Amino acid sequence: MTSNAERPTWYALDAVQVEISEGLLQIGAEQKRLEPRIAGVLALLVQRNGEAVTRDEFLDTVWDEDGSDEALTQAISRLRHLLGDRDLIKTLPRIGYRLSVTPLRLAAAPTDQHPVPDMPTLTIPKTYIYGLLSGAALVIAALAMTLIFAAPSLETRETIELEVEDGPDVEFHRIPDDG
Repeated sequence: MTSNAERPTWYALDAVQVEISEGLLQIGAEQKRLEPRIAGVLALLVQRNGEAVTRDEFLDTVWDEDGSDEALTQAISRLRHLLGDRDLIKTLPRIGYRLSVTPLRLAAAPTDQHPVPDMPTLTIPKTYIYGLLSGAALVIAALAMTLIFAAPSLETRETIELEVEDGPDVEFHRIPDDG
């Protein structure tokens, strides 16, 4: 028999259902698995039941030592986008964030549930992507400049004709250009 501790607990945030221990989000028939840090942000907001969560609490709880205000701001923005309703998460200037609704604990999982594949998520910071693209652009520009400026022009090439004489020694003579 399954105990309550092992059974997933679903919450309703208006039209959105969330399961915070697994990081699942369901809107209608569509179900998504959240990235671990975004799931941690949502879990903290749901656990606070509509009360404020400070920025420092998010950083200490979800990010440990490697978090930043920018990382938190991006996670909140991404979560708002995934929830489909930007007003579900309220910004409290100089304090933090809170849910605008009180999470309602559901007795059972949503019925329109589709299985979510258990796939690892890979997140690459945009700064790395921008750096790689910038580096690639510089390499392409350098190659183009090398081909344009270092390649000999067809107009500056001289034509040299060689005349070979029979004999033990081979001599090369330059034939003057008559034209």
